[in-house]
Amino acid sequence: MIDLSNVTFVMPVFIDSSDRLRNVIMSASYLLKNFDCKLIIKESSPVNNVQKFAIPLIEKYVGNIRNLTYIFDQNGDFFHRTKLINDMILMADTEIVCNYDCDVILPESSCIQARLLLEYDIYDVVYPYRFGASTVRFVDPFFKNVPFENIQHALQEELVSKFMNSLKTEDLEDNYFYPPHMYGDGWAEFGFVQFFKKSVYIEGYMENENFLPYQPEDVERFHRFEKLGYRIGRLDNHIYHIEHHRPPGYGDSHLWEVLKCLSKEDLIEYYERQKYVKHRRATLCQTS
Repeated sequence: MIDLSNVTFVMPVFIDSSDRLRNVIMSASYLLKNFDCKLIIKESSPVNNVQKFAIPLIEKYVGNIRNLTYIFDQNGDFFHRTKLINDMILMADTEIVCNYDCDVILPESSCIQARLLLEYDIYDVVYPYRFGASTVRFVDPFFKNVPFENIQHALQEELVSKFMNSLKTEDLEDNYFYPPHMYGDGWAEFGFVQFFKKSVYIEGYMENENFLPYQPEDVERFHRFEKLGYRIGRLDNHIYHIEHHRPPGYGDSHLWEVLKCLSKEDLIEYYERQKYVKHRRATLCQTS
């Protein structure tokens, strides 16, 4: 097991389809099996599907899940992703935090390298994959929708089963879960996974909780930390994205169009006014 004991992975989750539930099982099992790390999963859904259907299977594949913290926030059909991430960031008691999408598998070497770059104070933020085309490898178009109660069937496709039995990325490198003529490598920019020094994440205003849909909060985050002068590193490696259903209303760029035009000074002024920033700071003062 690889020592990432000074890293907390945070995984915000909304289970809107059975393939999303399958992806949580795959990604959480992978992290807990390969790394001595902490993992916080916070689910915001009408029903605690992760606790009911995913955690028993994660335990089956991993064994010991003592480093997993699960939190359920019943919130109807609304997924406030940015707020969930901030909730977990403030909970973390490690020097390094990693915002980890439940739909990706990041090679072991990238996790190790990202930790070292932060630990040795070379960067403040690390994006552990290269920018652009041929960065994301997609997996599993064979998946057929199943009731949540039968989610284990989604893990029994031949290549998915092979990965789950080993939980090693070597079983992804030679065999993606798709015929190459059907799918292919994809394009990556600023989403998926980011490693931060926790102090920097908080100092840089964390996730902007005014972003309610999924996008483009990831673009704004990168732009903001770059404009604020933090040292941002990027690794020359790929990342695996496990395909999934996408809900309607996927993204709203209005806020981003406003923020990207602000100077550094105006950006700081904007963030200093935000209610969520004031609330988070007050919470930190109460717990310190």
